[in-house]
Amino acid sequence: MKGGPARNASGMTYHHILLTGIEGKTLREKMMTKRSISSKAEVWFVRSARGIYLITGTAKIFSAFGRAKLLMLSDPVVGLPWKYLLLITGICELTVACIWVSEKYTKIPLLAITWLTTAISVYRFGMWWANADRPCGCLGGLTDALNISPRAADAVMRVLLIYLLVSAYSFIFLRWLRYSGEQRNLSPALGFKDPA
Repeated sequence: MKGGPARNASGMTYHHILLTGIEGKTLREKMMTKRSISSKAEVWFVRSARGIYLITGTAKIFSAFGRAKLLMLSDPVVGLPWKYLLLITGICELTVACIWVSEKYTKIPLLAITWLTTAISVYRFGMWWANADRPCGCLGGLTDALNISPRAADAVMRVLLIYLLVSAYSFIFLRWLRYSGEQRNLSPALGFKDPA
């Protein structure tokens, strides 16, 4: 039957196999077991990124309501007063920290973390490009409260930013590899032949 759906050697269609499963397990369950190791690492990364953004976002919001004269100066990259830039960034960080569907579904939080980390990296590059690369006020007044020098806090924030950026893009790349591999291996695994 030329117009009908493709069938494997057992006469089962692709959709029938997906719905009923093979050998008592659905194809989705088999694929999920292969993902378990990378998924656990991804869940751990998303949790750690949420914790980082929860701390830095809260610190930025509290700092935005401070009385320092520096807060009313304009930022050299965006042109907004530091007060509003800290407030907007802090709200974005807290929003990303609060995105969580469940441990099985880390795609949306991972994309949000990647987006925010990329935006912060582009901003930091803009600061460097504008020769305004001074210690980041990422933690606001928290550095003063903890008696940490601005240079040390900036170094820690750079390391965290590199961690977030490299990890986020690595997990997205691994997701892409896994997805493209599943798509390539799906038909032969089910007994379907490529049309010649």
